[in-house]
Amino acid sequence: YFSIKMMEGIIATSYSVGDKFYIDPAKLLPLQRFLPQP
Repeated sequence: YFSIKMMEGIIATSYSVGDKFYIDPAKLLPLQRFLPQP
């Protein structure tokens, strides 16, 4: 699962099953944040 922040003017109902999304790698959180630390 993932969450998105809608840009102004975008309506959630405009998406349908099978739509593809582009995720900007610069906007991702670091993986180490979710892994156990030694």
